Amino acid sequence: MSPRNGIISNRFYFTLVGLILITPSEGFVRSHNCPGSPQYVKSSKRYTEIDIVTRARSNPSNCTWIIERDDCNGVGVEVDVQGLARRNDYSLHINIYDGLSSMYPTIATYVKHRYSNSERSFGPRRSSGRFLTIVFTVRGDHYSQRNFQFRYRNTPKGLLPSDTENGKIENSVSDTCGDEFLIAYQTPNVVTSPGYPREYGNSLDCKWTIKSDDICNDDVIHVTIHSFSLEETYDHLVIYNGDTAFDPVLIKLSGNVEPQLITSSGTSIVIEFKTDDTASGRGFHLSYTRMRPTPTLSESVAIKMTERSADLSVDFTSSTPHRKVYWSRNDVIIHQDEKHIFTVTPAKVRMEPETDVTVEGFTAKLIITNPDSQDIGMYKIAVVNEFGVGERTVNLRRNSVPVVQNYAVFPENASITVTFAAYPNFKAEWYKTQRILASGSDVHITTEFVENYENGNDDMAIYKSVLSPAFPTENDYGEYRFIIRNDLGTSEIYIHMDFPASELPKILATPSPVKLSNRNLTLSVNFDSNIAYPTIKWYHGGNRLEKSSKYRPYAKWQGISAQDWSTNGYPVAVTLTEFKRISTTHQGHTNNSSNSNGYDCPTIGGDRSSTQPASSYVAMLTISDVTPEDFGVYRVVVENGAGISRHVIDVIAPEVFPHVTCNQADTIRLTCNVTACSSSNQSWIHSYDGETVRYLPGHQDGSINTLTIPLCMHSDAGTYTCVATEKETGNDVAIQHDKTTLTVRAVPVILESTVDIMRNTLHIEVPFFSYPPHHRITWYRNRDQISSSSKITMVTKSRDVVLPMHGKTCRQAGHVTSITLSSLDGRDFGIYKITVSNEMGISEHIIEVQNPEYANPVSSNHVSVSHDGGSAILRVVFFSYYNKFSVDWSFNGKEVRENHPVNKYEIETGSSTFSYSDDTVVRIMREQSTTLTVTCVSDEDYGRYDVVVSNKAGKAVIPVWLAKPDQGVPEIVGDIVTDVKNSTGEINATFLSSPSYTFIRWLKEGKEIENDSSKYRILNENIDIDVPSDGETMAKIGTITRLSVTSLEDKDYGRYTVQIFNKVGMTDRSVKLDEVCTL
Repeated sequence: MSPRNGIISNRFYFTLVGLILITPSEGFVRSHNCPGSPQYVKSSKRYTEIDIVTRARSNPSNCTWIIERDDCNGVGVEVDVQGLARRNDYSLHINIYDGLSSMYPTIATYVKHRYSNSERSFGPRRSSGRFLTIVFTVRGDHYSQRNFQFRYRNTPKGLLPSDTENGKIENSVSDTCGDEFLIAYQTPNVVTSPGYPREYGNSLDCKWTIKSDDICNDDVIHVTIHSFSLEETYDHLVIYNGDTAFDPVLIKLSGNVEPQLITSSGTSIVIEFKTDDTASGRGFHLSYTRMRPTPTLSESVAIKMTERSADLSVDFTSSTPHRKVYWSRNDVIIHQDEKHIFTVTPAKVRMEPETDVTVEGFTAKLIITNPDSQDIGMYKIAVVNEFGVGERTVNLRRNSVPVVQNYAVFPENASITVTFAAYPNFKAEWYKTQRILASGSDVHITTEFVENYENGNDDMAIYKSVLSPAFPTENDYGEYRFIIRNDLGTSEIYIHMDFPASELPKILATPSPVKLSNRNLTLSVNFDSNIAYPTIKWYHGGNRLEKSSKYRPYAKWQGISAQDWSTNGYPVAVTLTEFKRISTTHQGHTNNSSNSNGYDCPTIGGDRSSTQPASSYVAMLTISDVTPEDFGVYRVVVENGAGISRHVIDVIAPEVFPHVTCNQADTIRLTCNVTACSSSNQSWIHSYDGETVRYLPGHQDGSINTLTIPLCMHSDAGTYTCVATEKETGNDVAIQHDKTTLTVRAVPVILESTVDIMRNTLHIEVPFFSYPPHHRITWYRNRDQISSSSKITMVTKSRDVVLPMHGKTCRQAGHVTSITLSSLDGRDFGIYKITVSNEMGISEHIIEVQNPEYANPVSSNHVSVSHDGGSAILRVVFFSYYNKFSVDWSFNGKEVRENHPVNKYEIETGSSTFSYSDDTVVRIMREQSTTLTVTCVSDEDYGRYDVVVSNKAGKAVIPVWLAKPDQGVPEIVGDIVTDVKNSTGEINATFLSSPSYTFIRWLKEGKEIENDSSKYRILNENIDIDVPSDGETMAKIGTITRLSVTSLEDKDYGRYTVQIFNKVGMTDRSVKLDEVCTL
């Protein structure tokens, strides 16, 4: 027969080599090698033939096929192996399994040993279900080719499945994590988190794919959550409504979840369990089964009869919302009226086969008021949902259903007695959780007559059923269910039997229950327990302390942490399997059917009467970042299967609390409580990194000295030491805990910044200190946020900084952030602002960066002289960053005024159109001009004129030469000539100057070139220049200036400018030097 349980896992297969081509069509398929992994194929009505070609070596070659029947018109797959070669140089194993893997029962095994002849084929073999697996294993002496053949098809109707050689397998999984394949049957099977009920591990990624064993109907898969406790948010279990993790999510669970029922809409689900790398939890225990999607009703209809009413009730669940509930009597629909009252109410219900779990469901009731003989009959309830109808029937007779009268529990010997009234031919059953118990060597069950029932009915009697184990153990305690049935109805009762008080956890003496170190507080309680897997809960001030970043509750067994218990001999939790069954009847015979699979609950063993404890545990609680509120009374509750034991620990605060944190601007109070034989004086010493910062008296009130620090800032951080001296003798008083570390959480402290402008580069450094650590630094320039680019570089590094602390300075670990700007222009100057933020807030710092050119009254100028008849026009154009200015002209040291006696001079100066103040940090360079007109020019008017521009930056003197007509600014003759040879570039400019030139300046991209022998050489020499004059040429003495650029690099190409000055003014000309052409 087919197994009722099954499992597939990718870990069950050896490494395979080669490839097989399988097509869905019937006929012949040839394979050149063994497949490299299990091949999944589907059978059809006709044979599909496979020709296997394998190259046998000393290492075995494995070939596996899993064959699935392709229709729903029958069951079973038939396989026929043929064409086995009679060669002697290899061995062959063929195994055929009745299911999806080698874990299923074996249908047939064929073994051919090396150097022996064997039959070339054996008869067809057939599976009992829709799956069959065949595995070939070949080993040879040398590299040679082997050929085998087999064929497969749907088992024809009328042919029986082959017998199997072994039993069924377990379809429940625990301590496994991978990619598992499970089959859902009509009986439940279990999936648990790895290690359950111990805590699961970190960084798990588990997946279980569950498929129905019968896809030829509309059954769905029910998942029942029995127990569920994961780390909140970070660890989760997801159930997908299909056979992949890409299908819709049925539910996603995390944290602590109550028992519940989850139903798929199809024949497969995927369960995915993932954890992070930090905390864990106890895990989960769930079961799964294949069920009809129609409503599920409890096994029987409960009847409660009184003189005035008959109550019929049944519990039910539905995978989709139920649409209607119908009641009928003798196949006639009952309508609600004054006599018949219908109710359907939400309720926690227990459903077969998972009767140990209560899930969300409904209770449907029919209440018949004042029942009479016409109300007796066969009643039926029908619950309808979109998939169909679920029904139950019950025969209503007056006083017909068995009635439980009372029960008694005796924990000392784990026995239970139930007294009930019933008519003959009843059936009594005992359940331990969902398992039916059987009378045998380990448990005795008796049901016997006591006396007739005194209600005028001679047929009803009082009976007593007694359950008692032969040798009570842990598994004999817990929840029981007693059911009495007859053909008219059912009565049942749930009974919970606690362990005897002697099995409670025993609290033992703990040498050091409280340990205070630095910022942590550790509490510990020693106890022992005969029953494995005790649970521990901690409370403080009535509040349950859950596992978190502040609280870490944990336990040790014989000094071993929980994650290592199983590897050091601790009992492993055994998954509950089928239990023994008993059914007793009034006639007195017993129907026994026993199963060798027992029910084992882990135990540590031992005896309470022994002088040694049965087992040694330590319950521990670590509290991080301790505050004064963490002191006081703690309560630990230790629970095992027998019950609860409690213990109280009073954690007394030390003389000085070891660590205090205050937020910026808060007021903090440090207390020092010194209890000595005589009164004492106390005071405080504030220090940082071993250096004393200040002495503080505090406020003395009896034995307590309180130091108040108002408006906490970073300068208050450090160590505070309480010192005490006896008032009478002046001797020092020893204090066990005399120091507290004050940590101040405040906005960042930004210290003095530095600004450096050098070689057209701006560099600003800002040191700062931040606790809590900073998380963002932002730079602004002239109100606009700036960020790193090819021009701007921002860097933040760790570096010690010096903080002012109450008149002293202390070095602390801080940071420095810097910004560097290259290729400066006017926009790079102005107001810079930096903001540094942490979780407490934002600090900002303003830095004013002055453009060096702002120090000059005039940044540049241009002079021109022209003649108009007998007048000379001297015009000066100058550029200034300042709004307010004044212009004065002078000649030969004397001021020139417009009100000259003979109206000799006319002065015209443009007015300012600037809109900003001279106090503005960022300024725009503006063009201004002033013009002096000298009328009736004579020899006395030639010479140097000076323009004096005055503004906020100072005074600038701009000389202007009024020369005779044959004089003027230098004149460049012809074009500037460039030449590049042998990595050297040369630029020549020829010019005439009258009066003689005063100096020559060369510039590269606006930057003046310095004459040096390593890179640049400038040479000026006088030469004769032919100048055209009245149609002829005449020689004049001129000058040639040469610039040589050696060892040319890419950066040396570009635009060059020459400026030539004389007393009259300046002439400039630019040219581009490149590798190819000359401009």
